[in-house]
Amino acid sequence: MYKVLSIKRPLLLTTSYLLLIAFCLLLVAPLALAATPAPVDLQLRPKCDPTLAPTMPGSCDLNAFVGFIQNLIEFMFYISIPIAVMFIIYGSFVIMTAGGSEDRFKKGKGVITAAIVGIIIVFSSNLIVTTIEKALKTGAEQIMK
Repeated sequence: MYKVLSIKRPLLLTTSYLLLIAFCLLLVAPLALAATPAPVDLQLRPKCDPTLAPTMPGSCDLNAFVGFIQNLIEFMFYISIPIAVMFIIYGSFVIMTAGGSEDRFKKGKGVITAAIVGIIIVFSSNLIVTTIEKALKTGAEQIMK
């Protein structure tokens, strides 16, 4: 059977697993989106007034800057995850249509790997900024005491 299709068995198994993963992603995504999440404020501008003096409440300070970076990363988070999922699906499609070509298989595998690395970078950046924000807030509270 495999000689008729001219597809090697490991390539066929890998393609089948990637197709199964892509199908599961497509099956789980509507269920995840069906839940009603809390409203998200994707405003990129910091919530401060740059015309106020630095000592006045509501003026732009380090906390406002960290909040701006947090808003920016959150905005990129909401954009990059769907894009990464589309690239994983595209990489799976390239692998499925490789037709025994090792170059196309490597290209699809590279696209999927890059998308997964991108997702890891997005999650890591969110974790790093959240950790720095908490450290700065607790440090400022200890200094003010």
